[in-house]
Amino acid sequence: MATYSVVMNSVEHVVGEMDAITKLLKQTLTQLDESARAHLAEWDAATKDAYAVAKNDWDTRAEEMRQLALIAHRALGEINDAYSAGERAGTALWNS
Repeated sequence: MATYSVVMNSVEHVVGEMDAITKLLKQTLTQLDESARAHLAEWDAATKDAYAVAKNDWDTRAEEMRQLALIAHRALGEINDAYSAGERAGTALWNS
């Protein structure tokens, strides 16, 4: 019979890391945009258009990543909750 275990602290650590990475990504993209916009007036029309396309793409991808991180965050929370409930139920069986 297979034996499984979950280290709750590790699950919580992963959730925290995912949140931190998502925030850092947003900050980095904001800084990149601010830096690029500081020089926007110096760019020709083709460069401005290329930047707009690239920015739209990274904004879309960043939002997709944020959504996936949110889904993973929720799933880890559900796993943590289910494992804890199972552990409590198992303990209650032995204590009855």
